[in-house]
Amino acid sequence: VEKLISIWIDNLPNIFDKYSDLGIDFQKQYILGIAQIIEKLNRKQYKDLDIEKLVQIPDHTKIDYKLIEQVFTHHENNLRLNELNRLFTNCGVQKSLEWISKSEEIKSSKSISSNDENNVKDEIEKFIDYRNAASHNIIQISILNYNQLINLCDFINIFCQSLHDLFIYRTLQRMIEAGKVISL
Repeated sequence: VEKLISIWIDNLPNIFDKYSDLGIDFQKQYILGIAQIIEKLNRKQYKDLDIEKLVQIPDHTKIDYKLIEQVFTHHENNLRLNELNRLFTNCGVQKSLEWISKSEEIKSSKSISSNDENNVKDEIEKFIDYRNAASHNIIQISILNYNQLINLCDFINIFCQSLHDLFIYRTLQRMIEAGKVISL
């Protein structure tokens, strides 16, 4: 997820010539993210960042601007759907859960019993719970059988592909808005 967001953020200057073209909501979120990182600058994940780099907010008319990816990949919690949705919304990719829930591949997944957004949430939560239990050495009362494990792995693969498709779609959408490509 962090890599996907980093690629998105890194490519925004290629789509929008000026920082001001990113929109006021994005700019506000960028400044808020910088403030959060400054507060936690002494943590090891930010050792490569320095305060001078962080406070250099691009001028609205600046052409060759660079965004700091960590501003948008910063998170305190495990990446449950609410946290994923928050990260994606903050970096300018709205309605991610809606997109994923409508994915034909997700709907046809053996792990999803109906075309309900809550089923997608439940399946992701189940995966995260298994992951957390494994990473914290919590003994599970129930163990997945072979078919359940395969279905869960297939679902996660489809989920990741849906996220990738979402970012490709949003990139093309932004490029059309910016006049970089023509919609046919």
